[in-house]
Amino acid sequence: GYENFHSQYPELCTEVKTIDQSGTETDKRVNSEKLSHHKPDYDQGKPVEILPFLYLGSAYHASRQDYLSDLHITALLNVSRRDLQPANGHYDYKWIPVEDSHMADISSHFQEAIEFIG
Repeated sequence: GYENFHSQYPELCTEVKTIDQSGTETDKRVNSEKLSHHKPDYDQGKPVEILPFLYLGSAYHASRQDYLSDLHITALLNVSRRDLQPANGHYDYKWIPVEDSHMADISSHFQEAIEFIG
C-alpha cells in the first residue's frame, strides 16, 4: 500500500502520512533507519556531470552532503513541485516550482534557470 510506495518514491507523494510505529523498539529503530537513509531504486550512482561545472541529480543526491562535497558543488537548482532547501546554508539555492508532468511548461522557466546557473 501507501507505506511501500512511499518508502520507494517519497518525492512522488503529495501528502505526508505517518507510518505505524507500533511494535518492538527494534522494529521502530529499523523503520526509522529505513526512512532516513532511503535511496530510491532509480537513484543509482551519483549525480551525472553534464558540463565541467554542471551536474544533474535528484532530490536524493541533493540531500547527500558527501556527494555535494566530493563534487565541489556550491549551488543547487531545484526544479520540482516541492521546495526541499538543504538544511545547512552552505549553498546558493533556487527553487523553480514545476509539476513533474509531461504537460508542464518547463520552457517558460528556462531563462530563470539559465540566469541562476550562469
